[in-house]
Order: sequence, then C-alpha cells, then structure tokens
Amino acid sequence: MITRQTKLQLLAFAVVAVLGMSYLGFKYVGLDRLVLGSGYDVAADFTDSGGIFVNAEVVYRGVAVGRVTDMKLVDDGVRVVLTMEPDADKIPADTRAVVATRSAVGEQYVNLEPDDNEGPYLDDGAVIPQDKTSIPVPVEQLLLNLDSLVNSLDQENLRIVVDELGQAFAGSGDDLGRLIDNGNLLLARAEQSLPQTLRLITDGQTVLETQIDSRSAIQQWASDLRLVTDTLVDIDPDLRSLVVNAPDAGAALQQLVQDAGPGLGSLVRNLDILNKVTIPRLDGVEQLLVTYPDVVSGGFTVVRNDSGVMRAHFGFVLNANDPHACLTGYTSTAETGSPGAVANTDTRSVACDVINGADPNPGDETNESGSNIRGEQNIGRSGGVASTGPQSGAGAGGPILGVLDDVLGGLLQANPFARTVG
Repeated sequence: MITRQTKLQLLAFAVVAVLGMSYLGFKYVGLDRLVLGSGYDVAADFTDSGGIFVNAEVVYRGVAVGRVTDMKLVDDGVRVVLTMEPDADKIPADTRAVVATRSAVGEQYVNLEPDDNEGPYLDDGAVIPQDKTSIPVPVEQLLLNLDSLVNSLDQENLRIVVDELGQAFAGSGDDLGRLIDNGNLLLARAEQSLPQTLRLITDGQTVLETQIDSRSAIQQWASDLRLVTDTLVDIDPDLRSLVVNAPDAGAALQQLVQDAGPGLGSLVRNLDILNKVTIPRLDGVEQLLVTYPDVVSGGFTVVRNDSGVMRAHFGFVLNANDPHACLTGYTSTAETGSPGAVANTDTRSVACDVINGADPNPGDETNESGSNIRGEQNIGRSGGVASTGPQSGAGAGGPILGVLDDVLGGLLQANPFARTVG
C-alpha cells in the first residue's frame, strides 16, 4: 500500500515534470506560437541552405527575435521562412540575412544585419532578395582550400621561413609578453579614439577622390620620375665618381675659403655690384662674347710674318656722309662749349629716331631721313634705363674733342661730327 508521503512525492514529481515539459515545449518546440500567436513571417531567399535548419534561431543585433519555421526549394535556391516574435523590435526592410555559425561545432543561425535604422520595416509577407543574403563557406570547401594552400607551399622555403622566424623571436619572450599584456591598453586607447578614427576614414574618402581627380597629374609625375631615374641610371658612373671625388673637392673648397680669409666677403659684395652693372647690359656682353673670337682670329690675319718681320696689314676706307650724321640734339662742330656747359647738357633730346632709314616724325622741322642712328636711347640693352638728364663730369675733354671735330670736319667737307655727352 502506497503511503501518503509517497503519494505527495509522486504528485510533486508529476507537477515538476509537467512544468519542465511545458517550458521545453514553449522554449524549444515553439508551442508558444501555437498558443499565443505566431507573430509575422518573413521570407529570405538563399542560393543554398548553408547548413541552416528548421527551428534555427533568428538574431537581430545579437538579440533573438524569431526562428526558422520552414524551408522549401525554389527555382534558383532555397527560401527560408523566418517567423518573428510578436513583441520583437521593428527591423528595417533594407536588411541583409546572413547564415552564420555560432560555435566550432557548426550550429548555424540567421543573423539580420540592417544597413541603417530608417524605415520602411519588415512586415508579414516581406521577402529579403537573394542579393541581400549570404551563406558561409562550406566546411569541405574551406578544408579543400586550406589543403591547396598547404600543398602550394615549397617545403624547403617553408623550412627556411620557420627557421628565420625562430631566430628572429629567440630571446624576445619577455618583450612579446609585455606586448601581449599591453594589448588591452592599446584596444582601450583605440576605443577612446574611435570618433577620430571614423572621422579620419570619412575624410580619407575626400583625399582619395582628390587623388582620383589628379590622376592625370600623378601619371605625368610618375612618367617624369621614371625619366629622372632612367637618367640617374645612365649617369651612374659619373655619380659614383662624384661621390668618390666629393670629399677631396670639399676639402679643396674649404682650404680656398680659409686662404681667402676676410677678403672673401668683400669679393662677394663687389661681385654683387658687378652683377648689378652687368645685368642691364647683357645684350652688349653677349655681343662682346660673340665678336671677340672674330676679333682675335682676325688679329692673326692683320699681323703677319713677312720675311721674318712682323707687319700689320690693314686698310682704311673713308666713307663721307653716307649715311649723313645725326644732328638732332647735338652741338655743332663750329660751337665748342666750355667743359661745364658740355657736362650739364641734357641728353634726353640727343637722338635720331630713324626707322628703316625714314624719319618717323617729318613734322618736327628736323629732317632725319637717311641719317645714322645715334643716341644712348638707341643702344641695345636688357632692362637698362637711359640717361634722363645732364651727365656731370662727362665733358672733361671738351676742348680736345672740339679740336678733333674741327680737324675731321674740315677733312670731311666741314660736315659737323657729333660728340656724345655722357
């Protein structure tokens, strides 16, 4: 006969069993959806099941929001029906459905990954298209790829790499330990700098777009850089010689500076003054450098050895009044002024503006046609400024010049010869 105590124990066991079975039924079998309602269904089209199964969990941002209730074949893959809980958060319609693996044993679930938080939202009958779904790489494919990778490695090279890595990390255990221990600190600092990092990534897009817009200039720069490097390759022997001889040249330059002493500064300052004088007259300097070789070579023609005697051979051609002399602004040969008057002569009007032999201003009561071009305004110059006023001290040889003018003027039918002032 069963005692009262035994009956109570059996009753308690039955109640616990019923409660446990009810919990399992509601939690894992899905009896709650039959009793309390099924929520709403969303379909997701996959190219393959990817290992998903009926009653697999559906997760949204790490929170379970439903389960897989059905799977069926369609023309281009598998349609998985996701039944959402009635009280689950609204899920944006622009959402990716990914079959993911929860653990190493291969427990798959469906993970919903929205692109944003804005509506519209998924509702009953919605379909997530196949281009918005993905499945994991099959384990067998992963193993095959891993096997191919391992077989593609050269065993001898792999052994060398392993040996070199062993030598590289030998004796650095303490340093590696500190590096690993400080990894948490590095991650904490990275988390603190997350806003700046995200801003950097966003601004990086602007930089990349700028580089895209400048791709033609970058290509040109790369082409020019290639030319430079090719040139460096071509002159490699000269560069090597320069590197070898540079120390001796530097020592010689240092000795030169030491020997020059304080006078080097004065020399540099004087050269600066010389440059300021020369730069406005570059055309004349250029003409001098062009003419001087002809003068030197012509000197050997003028001075010749005639029977052991050095003689100079030259001719004199007298050209009278062709073209006639420019008179505009010049003092007549019949008027020999004092040195002071000549020194204070205004040279701004001393010029003949003849263009191709013709007078450009026939109405100025001075016929300059056919005259030679005179005056410092007509001197070729590179940026020089003509004299604009009296030239003091330029008439020191006034009387002598006057006498020469009188003599030469008489020889040449009393034509007045002008003398430039300044």
